Amino acid sequence: MGSGVEEEFRIFFDKWKLTGRPRILCYIKTAPTRLQSLEQLEQARRVLEFKDHLRGSGIVYEFESLDELEHILRAHLTNIMAPPGGVA
Repeated sequence: MGSGVEEEFRIFFDKWKLTGRPRILCYIKTAPTRLQSLEQLEQARRVLEFKDHLRGSGIVYEFESLDELEHILRAHLTNIMAPPGGVA
């Protein structure tokens, strides 16, 4: 197991698979990076394994830039905050 964040995410993900709650979304940056150490390479490998584990779940969204992330987040938050049945 990796970091505490990873462990917490896996707990929430497993609960979500069983109950549909809590509602979770995962955002992963895809822009190329310059790896400068073996440690960074290992971390990149773990991120790819993590993405592969979540593939097909419908909760992973990729972005290249902060502007793209902002656009995706606004759309998701607008959808989440909308009242059931449409606009109030």
